Amino acid sequence: MNIPYITPFLSKILNFFLALKPGEKISTLAFIVSIFTFFITSLINRKNSFDNLFFHLISLLSDILKLDKYSSKEITTTFTTISSASTEFIKSRNNEIKEKTYKLHEIFVKDSFIELQNLHLEWFKEAFPATINTDQKNVIPVRKYKYLQKVNSLQDIFNYVNHADKYYEYKPTETFLEQSYLDYEYVETPDTIVELIFDEVAFESDPCQSIFTLINDPQKKERFLFLLEHLSCLLPKRRQEIDRIRDDFFNFFDLTTLKIPYTLVDKDKKLIVSLALNSKQYEVFFRTSHRVLKIILAFSFPYYFIGMHRTIINKYCGIFRTQLSEQQLLLLFYNAEFSKRGVKFKKIVEKTNLFGDISELPLSKDDEPTHFQRKILIWEDSDMKNLRNDYVAKNFSYFINKTFI
Repeated sequence: MNIPYITPFLSKILNFFLALKPGEKISTLAFIVSIFTFFITSLINRKNSFDNLFFHLISLLSDILKLDKYSSKEITTTFTTISSASTEFIKSRNNEIKEKTYKLHEIFVKDSFIELQNLHLEWFKEAFPATINTDQKNVIPVRKYKYLQKVNSLQDIFNYVNHADKYYEYKPTETFLEQSYLDYEYVETPDTIVELIFDEVAFESDPCQSIFTLINDPQKKERFLFLLEHLSCLLPKRRQEIDRIRDDFFNFFDLTTLKIPYTLVDKDKKLIVSLALNSKQYEVFFRTSHRVLKIILAFSFPYYFIGMHRTIINKYCGIFRTQLSEQQLLLLFYNAEFSKRGVKFKKIVEKTNLFGDISELPLSKDDEPTHFQRKILIWEDSDMKNLRNDYVAKNFSYFINKTFI
């Protein structure tokens, strides 16, 4: 027979009772009444004892939280420290990946710049044959002969970049300009494209960062593409070769194609938070909070059999939560979720709805959580997901398994 019931446990008891014979029902009913009376009396006595302990701990907690080191301002400073450490950690990880990527393709970079430099120097020799091996002032040289020599290393290019005397100081005559197929601006600034690039991004002092800046900074990228296209126009027969070098640069160093961790993984967050909370500054607060929630769960267990356990947990967790500021409440979350010392605390707090039930923890940025402001969270999106997934109480069979099995 199916009977409406409060819990599966009560349903089984009622079905068992209805199956008894009339005489057995009377004696069984008397036994049940005595058990029920004992149970209710025990609950009342237990509640009185619990209330005394609970409100004593709440009073103790209230005194603790009056100390400056537990103030919202101090906790906000801790959150800021964690956030700054996160930014530095990401920057460090990104730099590590950049360095590894550059090391992997370092030979390509060197060979490509040397090749581009020599291509441009060859063009100079062909475009201005009168400049080769002469210092006669009745000719119009663009670049001195010794700076037209083929380079064999990056250092050779650096030497060219760093020497201001590689040009003749006098300017071309108007007659020459009329006869020349080059414009005046180009004759006056006859650097190779590689020399211009190195001068703009300080390649000699920091080649790795320079390459990533060259490929990913919008203005530098545009300039780099323009210079390569310019060289391709000067040397149309070498366009395919120059285009290949261009494509490889972007395939190797474009950040959109690299797996750089702009978002931290949980392992990284645990390291950062554990370091930030490693001092004993919040130790008493964490211990007291752990104790309060632990006795709430222990006290609520018998009420499962009359379907009131969730009401009990919500009532006393609500009282506990009212003692805390938003920052103090979220400090408990970060301790539980990411700190080594908070592992045991998480097993307790995840059963309490301390941070809110599912309706009080909306994912939409248009809706604020009930018990704290979203902007206080350090990693807003992932933190909200963690709060919803791990800190909203499951069904009670889950609670029993997690607590007693």
